[in-house]
Amino acid sequence: MTVAIAAAVGLGVLAGPITPSVSVPARLVFTQIPRDSDGDSIVLPTGSRIVIYDPSHESGSLTVLTPAFASAGRSDMSFDGRRILFVGKKGADDPPSVWEIGVDGTGLRQVTTGPGHCIAAVYLSTIYTMTSVKPEFQVAVCVRQEPGDAPAVYTCRLDGTALRRITFAPNGAFDPAVLSDGRLLFSDGASSLFTVNTDGTDVFIFAESETVPAMPFESGNREVVFVENRSASRGGGGRLIGVSSMRSLHTRRVIKDVADGAIASPAALGNDRLIVSYRSNDASTFGIYWLDRKSGVAMTPIFDSPDWHEVFARPIGPRSVPAGRSSSVKDDRSTGVLYCLDAYLTGTTRTDERIARVRVMGSPVRTDGGGVPRGDTLLGEIAVESDGSFAMQVPARTPMRLITLNTRGDVLREMRSWLWVMPNENRGCIGCHEDRELTPPNRFVRALRIPPRPLARDRGSTESQR
Repeated sequence: MTVAIAAAVGLGVLAGPITPSVSVPARLVFTQIPRDSDGDSIVLPTGSRIVIYDPSHESGSLTVLTPAFASAGRSDMSFDGRRILFVGKKGADDPPSVWEIGVDGTGLRQVTTGPGHCIAAVYLSTIYTMTSVKPEFQVAVCVRQEPGDAPAVYTCRLDGTALRRITFAPNGAFDPAVLSDGRLLFSDGASSLFTVNTDGTDVFIFAESETVPAMPFESGNREVVFVENRSASRGGGGRLIGVSSMRSLHTRRVIKDVADGAIASPAALGNDRLIVSYRSNDASTFGIYWLDRKSGVAMTPIFDSPDWHEVFARPIGPRSVPAGRSSSVKDDRSTGVLYCLDAYLTGTTRTDERIARVRVMGSPVRTDGGGVPRGDTLLGEIAVESDGSFAMQVPARTPMRLITLNTRGDVLREMRSWLWVMPNENRGCIGCHEDRELTPPNRFVRALRIPPRPLARDRGSTESQR
């Protein structure tokens, strides 16, 4: 494709033959990935760039925001609509970091210089602690310590200071997205979406997927939209799924399934429209399309260059600021508390077999290059009170899963997913494998009438606590 190249405000302004556009409410910012790559937006290849598309021109025009970068992409729009956050590296051998630039191309600055290889970043709302002078806006950064490691999410202030790790899932945390209530949504890289507060507390399963869920975001009417990938490539695309934030575990619906192609990187285009990337099953590239969120009617093209994959399109303009969050995390502590109201509660019924103890298994945070945990470790056990409750002191920032045991030491139920607590966090659950939308029983359970028990390494120690 032949294009004309000019300079404006230090940027590359491109114009050329493109797919005729439809009416869009604003300019768009998106990532272009060279056609020769597979379109995977997780690992941005050399030549990837961030562009602004202006539909007000007769045939549309593109402005390259990152001409000085070896690769750049995965942009996020600030709440005031004036700045863009993105992942990029200026030199081909540089580790990818988080940068920010104005939509007019001015004010370029580097936000992070570590702690590893950044693969995604999003703006967060404010957080307030007991030692804060005022609420501080934050950024969430998805980081791999080394290429091939499972990524984790960190938060920091807008200037890159106060860096804190907030996810500890052994298989990683991908595609962070902020919800309107201020929580962070992320994919576990396997089959589930999770939410977590922006201080790392209260990690909780949000929705389950038939395949690997990716690229979630919250659209109009508090519906979360995400992609169910069809391939091992997390950025390769699939079909579009929606779940209600109010009942996320019971409201799954297929918004759009295209048998002849794949959808990727959805976003809101007004209350009832979605903007997505789509490509057919042949060798064509991803282009930008819109569709109706409620009905999933036929997609209409906005922009599609035959030389590039267009992904992660976002309208340029202000958007609502999510609710702020407060935090009681104390980084000088090394433990938190995990309690359960009734371990006998499973689903909507209570199991008949007596639960004697709960075993706590931990996992190393680091994983091998394949993203597989290197092995569980026994953190300890604790006795269950006669009413089924327990409260225990556990190590902070450590992925854990729980196993219930009978009096003979046989396994009754076993967690397959992971949770963690932050320093000074008091984390509770209703039961073991209970309906996650149940209201807790109105009882002052035995375990909460006494201090949390420490974990013991042998059965004799746990039995002596009863």
